[in-house]
Amino acid sequence: MTRLTKKVKRETYAQYRGRAILAELRPPDLIVFRLKGTRREYPLSIAGAFHRAVEIEALAEVLKRKAARQAKRAGL
Repeated sequence: MTRLTKKVKRETYAQYRGRAILAELRPPDLIVFRLKGTRREYPLSIAGAFHRAVEIEALAEVLKRKAARQAKRAGL
């Protein structure tokens, strides 16, 4: 895997209010989002983004198990 040593900027397919979202990886550990045609940046640490993604996935798993448990109880 290549280490992040220089800025990498990409235009995403995602849009917000009719504008494309630009994502930029900045060394050593930053993700910066902005809307195309604007200067306002929204930085987020890579560690923070990973932590939030893990929380979202864990919550989805808990809700899935809870729904399965309720379905099982309803079937009894």
